[in-house]
Amino acid sequence: MKLRAPSQEQLGILSLWFAVILGGWIRLLIPFMAGFPINDGGLFYQILRTLQENHLRLPAYIPYNGLSIPFAYPPLAFYLGAGLSLLLRIDAIEILRWMPAVVVIVSIPAFYALSRAWLDSSYKAGIAALVFAGTPRTISWLIMGGGLTRSLGYLFLLLTLRSVFLLFSREDRKFLRPAILFSSLTVLTHPEAALHAVGLCALTWLFKGRSRRGTLNAFYVGLGTFILTGLWWLPLLRRLGLQPILAATQTGHHTLFSLIYPALFGLTEEQPLTIVAVLGLIGILFELVRKDYFLPAAYALPFIIEPRSSPLQAMTALAMLAAIALSDVILPAFSKWNRWAAPLTLLAMGSAMFGNMLNLGARLAGAVVLPVHQEALAWVRENTPTDSRFLLLSGNPAFFCDGLSEWFPALTGRISVTTIQGREWLDGEFARASGHQIAIQSCLTQSGAADCIEQETQKMEVGYDYVYVVRKASPNYCTASMQNNEAALDLGRRPAYVGVYQDEDVIIFRRR
Repeated sequence: MKLRAPSQEQLGILSLWFAVILGGWIRLLIPFMAGFPINDGGLFYQILRTLQENHLRLPAYIPYNGLSIPFAYPPLAFYLGAGLSLLLRIDAIEILRWMPAVVVIVSIPAFYALSRAWLDSSYKAGIAALVFAGTPRTISWLIMGGGLTRSLGYLFLLLTLRSVFLLFSREDRKFLRPAILFSSLTVLTHPEAALHAVGLCALTWLFKGRSRRGTLNAFYVGLGTFILTGLWWLPLLRRLGLQPILAATQTGHHTLFSLIYPALFGLTEEQPLTIVAVLGLIGILFELVRKDYFLPAAYALPFIIEPRSSPLQAMTALAMLAAIALSDVILPAFSKWNRWAAPLTLLAMGSAMFGNMLNLGARLAGAVVLPVHQEALAWVRENTPTDSRFLLLSGNPAFFCDGLSEWFPALTGRISVTTIQGREWLDGEFARASGHQIAIQSCLTQSGAADCIEQETQKMEVGYDYVYVVRKASPNYCTASMQNNEAALDLGRRPAYVGVYQDEDVIIFRRR
């Protein structure tokens, strides 16, 4: 019997299944290898514990790192995490380790559903899902401990965009309720996802909904979301006012570079082959030539709305643009030579992309609080006064990738004077603290590290009782390699510092 090449419809479905099965396997493999929540999540762990101790009643403040942090964060993901922890009778740390990975897997068929609507083709949508599932950026920050909210917010954003697009393009009121529901869930889950939902829904209206009925439907979506989410934000404003929310808006990384960044196509995080970036560029040029501007605009808009999380949001459109490059430009040319060219090309491309994903997975799995540090933090919790203040010298100036600094207060109950997490909700605190963190971690590889540390801590105007030094910082997600810290040797020679804990990776000094 002669074997037939699959039709376009079949090829789209096969691509989707390949994306879900292999993509899902990699997304579960990463937390399995990590053995601990990836990178960040220490503050979220404290929030989950506070919710549980408060019998799931919404607290006004979260105690963390000696601060009372206004709990202005959208609460839905925390309620789900705390509830699952109680229901399954497992530690909240395991929720932070596994729940983001599960949500990221569910995002693959959700992305397919959005692509099916935006591209109006199950064939192109299947290819887009394959590209999406095989691009490192679509999991890197979502699968971390902090992905408890990021992953769920992105999932609801995808579902919101699909419902709103269908509501505008088909002018069918049956999509009104899902649009209100998913947009409300987005607002109740993640603040950055909510901002991007507003911007991308407005873009969708501009391209697909500029009619009397479309404008009226847009008003209904906004009104319904306003009413449903008001159950959360009205009590929040009465209790805390606008100050915590205004403080959090200062961390969006609005710079001139953020507007240039999308033209560099470095957001896919692919190593070593930048397959998706190249295909996305071809797709953008193809769409511009045929004067279809919706997807190129959806790619660029996130960098204007909120640059900090824009690379992830831009991947939504870029994955579809890459699929267009394949389906409309590359595969038709190959298929002229051989009818098996399209499936074999997708198979080869998918294999290469998932090779990139395995490379990313190995890096992410190592970006955790390692067992040697978990032991040191347990020693701190059991052997130091509860009001102790620590100067934590990890040697990592990339503070968003310094998971040890964030987990330190949550696992020890002690204060880390260099930890910045939580300060984004305090007026003016985040920018000042992040600047000090970068400066003081930069001291560690310098000769005369102790003098540099003293100078920087004087600028910080903080006191500390202990110094926690990572003697040789290991590579992490943001940094491929790190040098030995000179601070361990330099502080050990100073009479003002007495070593109280030591192993081959960590040394803790008590300050006289």
